[in-house]
Amino acid sequence: MDELNLTSSGPQVKLLAYTAPVNAGETETNYSIKLAVASARTCYSSRLILPEEITEDHIERIGKSIYESGHHTPFTHPTFVFGLSNVSRQFVWAFLHSHPFYNSEQQSQRYVVSRMPEVFIPPIEGENLKIYKDAVLRAFEAYHQISELMVEDNFKLMSSIGSIKGQTEKQIRSESEKKAIENARYVLPIASYTALYHTISGIQLKRYIRMMDSGDCPYETRIVVEKMIEEVKKIDLDFIEKIPEESIGGGVEDDLRPMSIDVWKNEFDKSLEGHISKLISF
Repeated sequence: MDELNLTSSGPQVKLLAYTAPVNAGETETNYSIKLAVASARTCYSSRLILPEEITEDHIERIGKSIYESGHHTPFTHPTFVFGLSNVSRQFVWAFLHSHPFYNSEQQSQRYVVSRMPEVFIPPIEGENLKIYKDAVLRAFEAYHQISELMVEDNFKLMSSIGSIKGQTEKQIRSESEKKAIENARYVLPIASYTALYHTISGIQLKRYIRMMDSGDCPYETRIVVEKMIEEVKKIDLDFIEKIPEESIGGGVEDDLRPMSIDVWKNEFDKSLEGHISKLISF
């Protein structure tokens, strides 16, 4: 492990499945946006409105107006299943799994051995990059050392349990090795690559676009979300372009970045106008 074994292409995103017409022989473009608008029209109709009845005019007029008015539930009907690889566990935890409106099946560090130090590298250079790589290498070296050290201790502990369960020595040995990997995974960097299926609704994709410059790892997040957008454009350009959404920026992080902590403290104290607290809303 002399150097990091990284995938040069970085995060990989592929749209694996999406909401489509039930008739197998039917080819329908921009079905996701038509499904959303049809469901919205049904709310105000005496009958069920079908997606194939939706025209470009409906999309332009109704789709945009309901979205801008905050009537977002119609956009939960279309769903997208993404296959993600070469994304960091930090990104998955801090962004993809920071809300309840998703379903994921993720590669497990409990059962899959992390043989090589494959991690996400942020846009850093010089000494900072060297420190980062050294830390990653040390973490992976510790992972392999702990994995090896724990096998025999696990075997001793699990032998008595295994005999009760009727396991052979080979089975106990195999389970001991798996437990060693499971315990050692705690020293792996949060930047370690993972792979997963990730399913979200149309409205959640819109929210991803709004929030992609915020959170703990905005650089990686923007890369992944932009690739999600490009994948969806291939099957439903109108869903992205006729109902536009854009990033709201990094929020407080962006506000603080240009100034030093001391400057920010002074600005904040000044806003209190000599008080230790100030009512700003009620």
